[in-house]
Amino acid sequence: MRAAAAWMVGVMMVATTAPALAGVYEERERDWRNGAVVYQVIVDRFAPAANLDAKRALYAAPKVLRRWDEVPMADNRLAPGTQVTHHELDFWGGDLQSLRGRLDHVQALGADVLYLNPIHLGFTNHKYDALDFQAVSPEYGTREDVKVLAAELRRRGMKLVLDGVFNHMGRQAPACRQAAADARSATRDWFVFGAQYPGGARTWKSVLNLPELNLDSDAVRAHIWADRDSVLRSDLRDGADGWRLAFERHTDRAADAVLVLANTGGQAVSDIVQWRNGLMMDGTTLRDLLPPPAGSPAVAVYGGFVRITLPPRSVRVLRARCRHAGRLLRVQARTLVQCSTLCGT
Repeated sequence: MRAAAAWMVGVMMVATTAPALAGVYEERERDWRNGAVVYQVIVDRFAPAANLDAKRALYAAPKVLRRWDEVPMADNRLAPGTQVTHHELDFWGGDLQSLRGRLDHVQALGADVLYLNPIHLGFTNHKYDALDFQAVSPEYGTREDVKVLAAELRRRGMKLVLDGVFNHMGRQAPACRQAAADARSATRDWFVFGAQYPGGARTWKSVLNLPELNLDSDAVRAHIWADRDSVLRSDLRDGADGWRLAFERHTDRAADAVLVLANTGGQAVSDIVQWRNGLMMDGTTLRDLLPPPAGSPAVAVYGGFVRITLPPRSVRVLRARCRHAGRLLRVQARTLVQCSTLCGT
């Protein structure tokens, strides 16, 4: 362990003396993502709502509004008339206003960043079955509530990060229903349809309620991040400081979204993608750095870096070759290497 630590310190010392890296570490220290303490909140279950009686109608069957003292229980049976399980429809009634009332507590814990699980319109309690990415789920509040929360966090010197799992939507989303019903629909190419897929459309992890978005579609990219009024840009203008982005495929498309964030004042706190053709955002490939077989690396952009999880043997080779290229920043674990591919312009 001591030897490994000494090796890491030695690499850092060599790297920081390289002229090409002058100022790089100082700049990254000023980046609020690096070293930030992040507090994650599922809004529905964080703090009881003050106006619960006024919004009980939002939890009509098959949804169930639980008592605050009830403990969540797994129930994987499908709810009648739906393609979701019973425990996905259990709610506790928390909202953005009740969350805002507990910010003293969150700040006292030393948190720098408040990261919210999805708050956009969705049928389930987790909201990963988005019905409309640009609408706030009414159980949680309104767009104005998001703006007020962002402003209050800013006043406290804290940041707001939203959860953008734009890999899929809910099957009951109007865009999906229109596409499934009409091959000429404007949203038809938002999804991938075919008889080879259970339920008729490609889905995330074979979950019928979560049809995958087709990130090769210009219309999807425009809606999610490319247009001025896209989901990413709109929420940044409303006060969000960054997004956690998640894609299951299309690394190059994920890179597009990260660059949009960088160019519009937002930050990608975590961008989880599958490796595609071994391509990193700067054009470097694993073939340039690793001997075969490299295995199937898991890749994430975190704090401005591309993070690669590899088998130990590949890590040893990548350590040496990254160090030789002046690109190694630090090794966090035997199977984790961070290379300096920035999410900048």
